[in-house]
Amino acid sequence: VKAKYFASVKSITQLKEILQTYPDEKLLLLGEGSNTLLVDDWDGLALKIDIKGKEIIKENNQNVEIKVHSGEIWDKFVRYTVKNNWSGIENLVMIPGTVGAGVAQNIGAYGQEVVNTLVSIEALNRNTFKNQVFSPKECGFRYRNTFFKNEWREEYVIVAATFRLKRYEKGEESDRKYHKYIEGMKTYEGLKEELKTFAKEPYSIKNIMDAVIKQREKKLPSLKEYGTCGCIFENPIITKEKYDELEKKIPGLPSYPFEENMVKIPAGKLLDELGWKGKWEGNVGVFERHALCIVTNREATGEEILNFIKEMQEDVLQKYDVQLGLEINIIKK
Repeated sequence: VKAKYFASVKSITQLKEILQTYPDEKLLLLGEGSNTLLVDDWDGLALKIDIKGKEIIKENNQNVEIKVHSGEIWDKFVRYTVKNNWSGIENLVMIPGTVGAGVAQNIGAYGQEVVNTLVSIEALNRNTFKNQVFSPKECGFRYRNTFFKNEWREEYVIVAATFRLKRYEKGEESDRKYHKYIEGMKTYEGLKEELKTFAKEPYSIKNIMDAVIKQREKKLPSLKEYGTCGCIFENPIITKEKYDELEKKIPGLPSYPFEENMVKIPAGKLLDELGWKGKWEGNVGVFERHALCIVTNREATGEEILNFIKEMQEDVLQKYDVQLGLEINIIKK
């Protein structure tokens, strides 16, 4: 698809200048574009936020606070923190995209979410052209969502975020605390089994990151081979009563505690049961090893992909009375 105006923004000064030059244009913000399905041409301003840089703001024996600009590549940032033995986001390795997009999306994996380590978010107000600093509580963080992703998407542009990470120093006390954290990840048995294949207790931060990398490489499509928007659907959050009903149809259906009387269930399992894994229609299909990943032969249009997504949603709704919400952003007229 095409945009009316497009720019790759390298600095906050440049961002302000562009927004002031085109004050009335519709605004589409992109990081790496890895979680965005473009269906129609964009009749407005599309900005790729490429503002780079990171700096330590504060540190002591227990924690380090680091400010990271929104154009930094998320995966590189995770690996940087692990190299420095800072714990808090090691489970989020190999999630594509930028820091700004990861914050806006509240990305998560294997029991960790971005919001758990966030101290503050700095964003440019499109109306005043001034930077504002928000606490996570002010930004509507929830499961795979924030105000930046929806309510504020044309009003604020994330330019930086500050994270508080735990220092991990090799030693009996650190080992004990970190091992206790790992033991708390009771629902991620696959990760624990992976760890046993190449590492010994007590596990280090790098051990955990490497285990996540191995798991993701086994399950997810290579971007060199396929066109993909990654995991399309959110895991549904349902009542415990609804879960009991579903578990009769799908014995052993996993569930994860969410809030009072609510549980989260894997969308991929529902799709597996309905035979979607490996299914193709024309230029669009479902990855053979992960039912949440829609892939293409790089010839599909956005409309073809969207129609395929709707078919999957309708199938789950009809068979299980569960609505699959979208994790990706769909850009259309």
